[in-house]
Amino acid sequence: MFFEGRTMQLITTIETLITAIIEQQGLSLYEVLFASERGDKFLRIFIEKPQGRVSIDDIVKVTHLISPILDQANLPLAHYILDVTSAGDHPFPLKQVHHYLNRFVQVTLAHPLEGENVYKGELIAVEDQTITLNIKIKNKMIPKTILLDNIIKAKVDIHQ
Repeated sequence: MFFEGRTMQLITTIETLITAIIEQQGLSLYEVLFASERGDKFLRIFIEKPQGRVSIDDIVKVTHLISPILDQANLPLAHYILDVTSAGDHPFPLKQVHHYLNRFVQVTLAHPLEGENVYKGELIAVEDQTITLNIKIKNKMIPKTILLDNIIKAKVDIHQ
């Protein structure tokens, strides 16, 4: 890895440094990740907007606000590229699915349900073993209950 020290401790420190600033913009911090791609090292900050979509203006503003804070924090990071991005296309852990109630999501299933393995719709209910999406079929909204054990990927549907 391109940084020194313990990953989780460093992520927690970064989250502490930037969460309040992101929230002051009407956004929320979704996740902090480190990645290496083709020799480049990235510090990825995923943000989301509780109501609506993250705009390019939101991303630019957050980048300009947190970049100097991270630079001044003397974090044990080697040279890296700061990449602030929307969490919209980034899958979320199913244990956090309740955070997405009343939002549009896309789920990919391990085993097709009624011939389909991808469903998009508004998340209208979360139970212990299932979720319910309100999906559009022939211009009608129909509730579809899906077992959590059958979901292999879930993400916010940024196209809604």
